[in-house]
Amino acid sequence: MSKDAINAGNETSYLSWEKPLELQVGNPIPPKKKFDLGRTVITQGVQGWIDKVAESRDILSVASVLQNCLLRHQSGDWGDMDDHDKKANDEALEHGNRIFSGYDLSSYDPMAEKLWVITEWDRSVTTLLFPSEY
Repeated sequence: MSKDAINAGNETSYLSWEKPLELQVGNPIPPKKKFDLGRTVITQGVQGWIDKVAESRDILSVASVLQNCLLRHQSGDWGDMDDHDKKANDEALEHGNRIFSGYDLSSYDPMAEKLWVITEWDRSVTTLLFPSEY
């Protein structure tokens, strides 16, 4: 896995995968991708969570969890969002607005917050962040 830092006031790190990773057992590969993610970035909070969890787990399993969230987001599975937000995301696919998903990480790490995934209106950037960083 390659990880490159973006110098944006140390607010965000760039994270990319050189090749697809296996999804966690029990999480099927989602259907067709509905939109482009653009550049994928993570906040310092998510980077800190990755570093902490990777101390006791394989880094590839951590990457697999994040990749699963991104694939779900990109396929139109909005995760733990309310009906209003899900409808707004469906409309955003047609009208080019921001897309916002949320995924519960507690089955992987009981201490983790929900992970938010936000793709900008122009599909240039997708950010993984925790609600406390919004």
